[in-house]
Amino acid sequence: MINTIVCLALCAAAAGCSRSESLSDGRADVKIMLDPGYMSADDPNALEAEGINTLRIVVYKGDSGIIRNYKYEYDDSTRPLLSQGIGIYDLPTGPIGFFVIINEESIGKEYTDEAILSELATSEKLLIQNVKGGAEYFPMALPDIEGSGNGLPMSGYTDIELVENCSVYIPVKRAVAKLNLTISNATSSEIVVNKIIYGYGNNEQATGDPGFISDRCWLFESYNQDMPDGTQYASLIFGANENLGIRIPPSSDAMHVCYIYPCNSDVDSYRLGIETEGETYLPSRFDSNSGTPINHIARNTQVNIFASISSESTIKINFEVTPWTAKSVAVPDFD
Repeated sequence: MINTIVCLALCAAAAGCSRSESLSDGRADVKIMLDPGYMSADDPNALEAEGINTLRIVVYKGDSGIIRNYKYEYDDSTRPLLSQGIGIYDLPTGPIGFFVIINEESIGKEYTDEAILSELATSEKLLIQNVKGGAEYFPMALPDIEGSGNGLPMSGYTDIELVENCSVYIPVKRAVAKLNLTISNATSSEIVVNKIIYGYGNNEQATGDPGFISDRCWLFESYNQDMPDGTQYASLIFGANENLGIRIPPSSDAMHVCYIYPCNSDVDSYRLGIETEGETYLPSRFDSNSGTPINHIARNTQVNIFASISSESTIKINFEVTPWTAKSVAVPDFD
């Protein structure tokens, strides 16, 4: 059963530390480097709350199963040291796999050997899942991420033929997606936003559409757009229990940021509604300048959603899906 851990990731990227001769009976040291093409430890574009707080490296080798499991903690003073790599010493040569799990506390986990094997006894891969009536980790708004201090879940995997001391580069991706909502006030008066609705909101039961906010995903990137069997979708309302009270002066913008699991819901469920003091803008489908509707949201991407409220009491919504690389979001011309 221990071999099941091979299924932790299906998109293994081969790395090279090999020579022509085999030294499978030898030992070697490895320096683990996070691939900055995906997520740099000191990424200048990452928000402070999106950084690395804890990092776990699990080393796996064939029939031997898990042979190392190390957890490291970082703060503002030690986080820059990540760019120098992490040394793992005296490893057996031959085929070997490296798994990286970042900020496991953000999904309520402590991935010890026992926890990994226990989870894989009942699931084909490591799963992130909300528990109805219990722990629910995502979706989460940016202020809640900042308040928790746990950051965002990230993961990466690679396997190599280890034959000598070397550096191993592991591509790391965030396990969640980011929704950047920019609300533009195109009126001559202040607007106060009390509710932000993703999906159908309170109309969900009437329409029969469950919305697009998923309740689970695989910890490591998988095919089929990361959707495990049994994934459930729902709408999401920020301000449902207490009004948001976001004040937007005339001819100004405000941004609301949240993080969600990847999703692959019905194309008609990707909707946004807004309630202000005095107006209710019913959920409308995202629109894009290209005319292509959104039909899924992948991990490690950000969806920039733009909502313009005009003096005619109308709202226009469009969006773009981009790599998760930039802090700033340029507001498009709605004309």
